[in-house]
Amino acid sequence: MSKDRNKVFNTFKYRFYLEGQKEPISHEVVIYEDGHSRVDDPEELELFKSFTELDNNKCEHCPLSNEEVKHCPAAMNLASVINTFKEIKTSSEVTIEVETNQRTYSYKGVLTRGLHSLVGLAMASSECPHMKFLRPMAMFHLPYADANETIIRSMSFWLLKNYLKKPEEAIDFNPLFKKYGDVEKINAAMMERIRTFEVDDTGMHAIVILDSFISIFGLKFEGNMDELRKILDDE
Repeated sequence: MSKDRNKVFNTFKYRFYLEGQKEPISHEVVIYEDGHSRVDDPEELELFKSFTELDNNKCEHCPLSNEEVKHCPAAMNLASVINTFKEIKTSSEVTIEVETNQRTYSYKGVLTRGLHSLVGLAMASSECPHMKFLRPMAMFHLPYADANETIIRSMSFWLLKNYLKKPEEAIDFNPLFKKYGDVEKINAAMMERIRTFEVDDTGMHAIVILDSFISIFGLKFEGNMDELRKILDDE
């Protein structure tokens, strides 16, 4: 995607301050008005051609043609993040700042939580066709959201989208659940893609990064419904 194809909707600047390091590790996710994103500098991804090639553990339900698309859009957005953190222990203590056009979020704790947030945003805003339903959420990304917050946001966005489209019709959540099922297939294929990218044990932290991604999108809505009913019950 060309840098000037769309106007910028929002920019998420992640800064990871690891203990003992003076300078933060930085990753920037630029979200355009169509919901697509650019993560860091695409030119640097030349180093990851074997990792990002569409044929490398291509998803079984991928609608993209190898003749038209050479690199997996989701892998393209994830490559630089994995390269940065693949040898850093995800249990490391860290202070994280996420600066957006509107406000700055901060978090202090283990690295995994911040990666959970960054990887989720990078994947959801990629040009992967199966991620399209997540792009509105990515545009209004909430760093460090927990499972309940993510479920509420996901279902609320789905409700609003369908209400604005056909306000007179009842809202069916089954298509949303199916879309999350499609994302789970991407999780599995991406896991295998990362395994082929790793060259030794020091890189296995990248697998943990993807586990963080899976925990965001492998949501089991039913398991949280009872808790959410109590929260939302105003009677």
